[in-house]
Amino acid sequence: MVRFTGPDSLSARAAKPFLAIALTIAALFATASIATAAPAKTGTVSATGANATPPVFNCSYYSQVPFHDVAFGCAVGAGVVRVYLLCSDNSRIDGPAMYAGYVYRFVLSCPGVPMRTISWESLD
Repeated sequence: MVRFTGPDSLSARAAKPFLAIALTIAALFATASIATAAPAKTGTVSATGANATPPVFNCSYYSQVPFHDVAFGCAVGAGVVRVYLLCSDNSRIDGPAMYAGYVYRFVLSCPGVPMRTISWESLD
């Protein structure tokens, strides 16, 4: 005889897979929200000038804990410029030489240590 109430009832057996799926989905959303709540560093590096001698550029960057990798998006208006990272072990990681009139997207990484600072240099 099929029971309609109690722990062995048809409704209790049917609800178990749905409960397992709901808990799995909730765990996935909880994990995603924890990952997106991690501290991040964002900012811009830029220089502007009236003539073409100093470079004219604007770079946005993004890095997340533990700050090994930094993603850049740079637009260069005039001159030639290079962005670089100074890592906490005093190593320097150079980005590409960026020429006027182009938009660049790249990632720079400190080898196993966090970055200390971001800077740039003119290549003209």
